[in-house]
Amino acid sequence: MEEIITRVAWKKGGWGRCGRVESKTTIHQTINLKDCTDDCQYHESGKYFWCHTEDGWDYCSSNPDHTYKDVTCRPNHKCGAYGQTYSWCYTTDNDDWDYCGLISTRECKCTPQHRTKRAPPRRQIERRGDQNGRQITFYNEGGQNNFAQSNRRLNDEARNLINQWDQQDLGTQGRTVITSDHLRIDLQGVITRGNQRYYNLQIQINVPRAGRSTTLSQIIVPFGTSAANMRWAFNYTLLICNVSQYSV
Repeated sequence: MEEIITRVAWKKGGWGRCGRVESKTTIHQTINLKDCTDDCQYHESGKYFWCHTEDGWDYCSSNPDHTYKDVTCRPNHKCGAYGQTYSWCYTTDNDDWDYCGLISTRECKCTPQHRTKRAPPRRQIERRGDQNGRQITFYNEGGQNNFAQSNRRLNDEARNLINQWDQQDLGTQGRTVITSDHLRIDLQGVITRGNQRYYNLQIQINVPRAGRSTTLSQIIVPFGTSAANMRWAFNYTLLICNVSQYSV
């Protein structure tokens, strides 16, 4: 079973200058039990909710126990898989039914920032599996990473940029691989750990540094990682804790 390790560091409202913080994050799944990699959003002309997934897009529900068309599930029948490969619920007393997306709430936890010069020990904050059998473990490393403050507009633009990226021929020299109006994905170079080489990729804000970080998100992935998994990693950093570093 593949293990994916993530390191996350928050700025405002997270760990760093504060004490122990617990913050809940909402995870949307599609009607086919796949994790959404961005917000569950409304399609005006189709009158349904949808989101991007690792391998494309699918229908989802914006509220618990509602169908993907926002019809309320029958009070005595919650949205669930019920042994199927999709999630659904009854919507009427006549047993009319429709597809719905599951919504779960998980916690990101942290501990006070270490004030020593040594690297603080990693602390596991969450462990979960995905539908492909991968085991994902999140670690807090004490807010040692300096990330730019994000907002919903930048996160939306970042997701669009990530989903456009096809990871063609990264090479080994540092360069910008794709840009948008306010953001870019940079290959910062190659990192060697043991006998394994890794790409160091970052989403940067297109503004002068002026003494402040312009890094919105970072992933560190081994050579040979697929474009889909790199996009998944970047999207997940934005989904889980807004600002984060992710390594495979």
